[in-house]
Amino acid sequence: MQTFVLAPGRPDQLAPGNGPRVTLSPVLVLRDGELFLVMSTPGGDLQDQRLLRVEFNMSPQEAIEAPRFYSGHLYTSFDFHEFLPGHLNVERRSPPATIDKLKAMRHKVGWWAIGAIFPPTAIQINMSDGVLTGGADRRRSRFKNGR
Repeated sequence: MQTFVLAPGRPDQLAPGNGPRVTLSPVLVLRDGELFLVMSTPGGDLQDQRLLRVEFNMSPQEAIEAPRFYSGHLYTSFDFHEFLPGHLNVERRSPPATIDKLKAMRHKVGWWAIGAIFPPTAIQINMSDGVLTGGADRRRSRFKNGR
């Protein structure tokens, strides 16, 4: 029930016939109509931001190991439904040049000490040869196995 809101007029308002915002985001990605990638992560409102990382031409493992960030620009689904426009938290291990660029773009940059708190997993599928390439966050006891 904590993901309902009390603000009138919203589709997730606590009222008959409405439903709460759901944060479950398992993903299947197609490339040219073929299955290319499957991925998922825990993390409430931050799930989609975790899974977005595969768009940067990285392998699943590279994307998962890269420094993480999250935006507070959307209303949160939990607790008091915070809204922090322009706020962006980044892991402390992020490159200083990246932080400087974000600040120059007028983001309100904060530090996020524990990027491993939302550990994604992903499997990339090469349909031409059947090779599977996985990625998992070892900082949070996630592993990949294969042969």
